Amino acid sequence: MATATMHDWLNEHGDFLYRFALARLRDPHLAEDVVQEKFLAAIKSPPPTLPRNLRRVLGL
Repeated sequence: MATATMHDWLNEHGDFLYRFALARLRDPHLAEDVVQEKFLAAIKSPPPTLPRNLRRVLGL
């Protein structure tokens, strides 16, 4: 995934991913950590898997 594409993807989906994790985990710090860790892990997987596997990417 190109750097511009990663940046665009995070800008477009980052808030949603954080809110989703926060709703599930009910801990703002843990939700932020999970989203950051899972986003970094997702960078290594093929881009087409990201939107379809949102729950897997978040590890929930």
